[in-house]
Amino acid sequence: MIELEGVTKRYGDVVAVEDLSFSVADGEVCVLIGPSGCGKSTTIKMINRVIEPSSGRILIDGKPAGGERPEVLRRRIGYVIQSIGLFPHMSVAENIAVVPKLLRWDAARIRFRVDELLALIGLNPESYRGKYPRDLSGGEAQRIGVARALAADPPLLLMDEPFGAVDPLGRLGLQSEFLKIQRRLRKTVIFVTHDLDEAIRIADRIVLLDRGRLVQEDTPERLLSEPRNGFVKSFVGTDRALKRLSRFLVADHLRPARSLSVDDPELASRAGALKEEGARFAWISDRAGRLFGWLDLAEALGDPTRSLTRAAPSETGVLPTDSLRDALSRMLGQGITVVPVVDDDGRLVGELSLADVERLTEV
Repeated sequence: MIELEGVTKRYGDVVAVEDLSFSVADGEVCVLIGPSGCGKSTTIKMINRVIEPSSGRILIDGKPAGGERPEVLRRRIGYVIQSIGLFPHMSVAENIAVVPKLLRWDAARIRFRVDELLALIGLNPESYRGKYPRDLSGGEAQRIGVARALAADPPLLLMDEPFGAVDPLGRLGLQSEFLKIQRRLRKTVIFVTHDLDEAIRIADRIVLLDRGRLVQEDTPERLLSEPRNGFVKSFVGTDRALKRLSRFLVADHLRPARSLSVDDPELASRAGALKEEGARFAWISDRAGRLFGWLDLAEALGDPTRSLTRAAPSETGVLPTDSLRDALSRMLGQGITVVPVVDDDGRLVGELSLADVERLTEV
């Protein structure tokens, strides 16, 4: 557990952080957010003693962070920053191995850990361990930064605007990878961002700061549904009902889908039976169960394939791990009120309707 007790940081007459107190439970992702200059980066730098607080205490697992040398403390804390800070003259493997080497791990253990982490962040060890930072895209470099922070298996991970320099599409991908890793490792994470959507998507708890002071500490759901004052309400915006959809996964709200196989010799009779039951359409899958398209049952007379509309899984469907906000965006973009849910191989696993989403938009 991380605890801040009355932490203040002054620079002369300027107060960057004032009387800040909050705690982060083991395995929790706590996001610090607020306007520019609110003290969020200053706070995270005080935790790993890049800068020292003017007053107050920071406790890590009940022990004062100031009770040991900063360089020893930092070896037990993973640190990821926006500029990444990979050493350009070192290979990917060497960059990841920096802290394990300082801890005098043997070579075999380091090699195993490097390959394990590359696989964890979705990069092929054979292809990437020998590359240099100049050979990487921005998103790949950021993933390597995360792997380096995790190398010595630290219990605490500090992330200061880690995805801020990545393009929006790449940023969403990195957030998804981070959530997958966190679900597996359950690290204690303090994450700084200026992006409210990012905070809502990844946080277990949000600490909202303004002018160095804590304004509201809460779960993302309560921050959106019960803003404490006018500042919080203004910060989260008028579309907070839509933002809240980022907290819900498609997997938790999908329902069974009416589906037929394009290879079924009884396709016409089965389509007719669904129509008699009152169904308006049915999803069509191929022999392997992958989404093939959809069938308008009102027009499925004689040869049903004449009323078949092809639909690529990657363009029409959503994944169970997508958020309901992602699903709503897909519905609006495709002009449909029901979206198919597919797995990573494009196999149909269910569906989600606009009505399912609407029930969760009330804040």
